[in-house]
Amino acid sequence: MAASHAQIEIGSVVTGTVRSLQPYGAFIDIGGIHGLLHINEISYDRISDVGTVLQPGDTLKVMILKHNRQKGELSLSTKKLEPIPGAMIRYPKLVFEKAEQMGLIFRKKVAQAAAKA
Repeated sequence: MAASHAQIEIGSVVTGTVRSLQPYGAFIDIGGIHGLLHINEISYDRISDVGTVLQPGDTLKVMILKHNRQKGELSLSTKKLEPIPGAMIRYPKLVFEKAEQMGLIFRKKVAQAAAKA
């Protein structure tokens, strides 16, 4: 598992499986590593119940936002992959089709911001 953690990069788009739901988000299994998809990172639209969007066993694409190697924790997002706000709720298939493209746009914006800093 340590090797898996070493390969994880911020901004990467990966495929995972929903393992469990909590009032505050969903725990996603990414090849044996678990990450949290917080309710606020599911969509730009407000979500009051995670179960209305995700169910255990669902396969989805997520972006890695943060990686705490010491604790082995991942923070994930599908919101950053939405081509239009609210798409994760209304058009999840579109989000997954455009995930890599949206991930690339996100990584370019982060690189540009870092270059300006």
